[in-house]
Parts: sequence; C-alpha cells; structure tokens
Amino acid sequence: MPEPVADVQITQTSARPRILVSCSLSGPESDAWLIEDLNNYADNVGNELLAQEADFELLDVGAAASWELEAATSLSGFDGLLVLGGGDIHPSLYGQRPIVAPGYGVDARVDRAEIALVRSAAGSGLPVMGICRGLQVINVAFGGTLIQDLGPESIHQVHADEPGMSDHDVEIKPGTLVAAALGAGGVTVRSGHHQAVQDLGVGMLATAEAPDGVIEAIEHQDQWVLGVQWHPEDPDTVPGQLAALLGMFTDQCRKGEPPAPHSGGRTIAA
Repeated sequence: MPEPVADVQITQTSARPRILVSCSLSGPESDAWLIEDLNNYADNVGNELLAQEADFELLDVGAAASWELEAATSLSGFDGLLVLGGGDIHPSLYGQRPIVAPGYGVDARVDRAEIALVRSAAGSGLPVMGICRGLQVINVAFGGTLIQDLGPESIHQVHADEPGMSDHDVEIKPGTLVAAALGAGGVTVRSGHHQAVQDLGVGMLATAEAPDGVIEAIEHQDQWVLGVQWHPEDPDTVPGQLAALLGMFTDQCRKGEPPAPHSGGRTIAA
C-alpha cells in the first residue's frame, strides 16, 4: 500500500469560497456503472469541500435545462470552478472524427456546456480545476486535442466488461501546482481512463506523466488552471491526495490571487 500524502498546510481564512462543481450524473448515454461511480465520486468531492470549509453548488449538466446552463456559465457569485469526471468528449469538438474504439457516455450538449464553463471561468480569472474528464474538458476548452483510445494494453484502466481502476506511478515535475500539493517526483495514483491529452491547449503545460508517456496533469502557464487525469476522489486511492489537491484549490479560491510563475512543465505544439 503506498504511503499517505504528507499533511499540507492550507492558509485558512474566515471567508468560505463558493465553488461551482460541474458534472453529469444522469446522462442518457451513460451506463449504470458509470452513473453509480460518478455519484459516489461527487459525494466524496462534496464531503472534502465541506471539510475544507468551502461551500459548493453541484450542477448536474446532463439534467440541467438550457436556461440553467446559460445562467451557470456566467459564474456570478462563484469563486472557482471544479469539473469532475464522466463520459468521453465528442471528437468533433476538438476537430476530429470518431474512430472505431470503445467510447461511453458521449453527450455533446454536456461537452459544449462544460467547455463554455471553463472558458467563462478562465476568462474571469477564477481558479479552475478538473479531474479525469475534467482535465480533458480543460484541454479542449483551450484548443487542445485528445487521444481517442489508448488501446487494450493501456496501464490506465482495468480492461473488463465494466472498466475499473488501476494503480500506477506518475512523475510530477517540480515547480508546478501539482507538485505544491503532492510533491515532485514519483507518486502512485488511481487511474481509470481510455482517453488522454494529445496536443496541449494554448498556454497549457504538461506537469505530470505516466511511465508510458501519457500526460497525467496539466496546468496553465499564466492562470490558476489545473487538471489531473487520475482519480484522487476514488475511495481506494492514496490517502490524503484529494484533501491536498482540493485544499490547494479552495485556498486559491479564497485568495483570489494570480498564481506564481511556473518553473516546470513542457508544452506541446498543437
């Protein structure tokens, strides 16, 4: 069993940041196992946000009416945006045609709504964080592309009738947001995805990678925008990872300050 994440010192203030948490818990194209997992993960994230003394509103994008999505896109009254996991993003939204590959939970309406949320939040200077699909939404929102399928030998998920999770290491680059939360160097993560970043979006940096070269974390070089491809909210992940990452995120939402310049990461030309 991997060692727990070390305690992270979070600067607390009396202000409770208000976070918009976007996800799709009831998409019509999602399988029952995916909906169950997403609901459990959303509960874990919500409990951790409350533990971090942050208020949040959960937006089920798949069930929301168009007027609700339009209102949410303004992010009025929110201090940050958190985009959770879910189904695959429609390839047309990053300039590709669908390939013959396993795909699940594709809902272009949800994709467009979450891309709009990310662009609105980033355009307003709000902190943005994404988990698994959330990382992919962030990358596409900034003009990046995705690998549609990592193949049957991928280390990033257990290949069965119901895709599961696998544990593998990632190498976190020093001088990055994710290193500030979890430390630089090798870290074990809980992973479950068959798609990944291909070309990075404009201004995005790759700040953690798996042994096979798959990008596992991205950050913006100038704004507080962070995405992790793994699942720190999974109940069997390394203890403390979710608290460390969300603690850093909610602390930034309290401060409302720009991030320090990045000294780590790499860019990939789109």
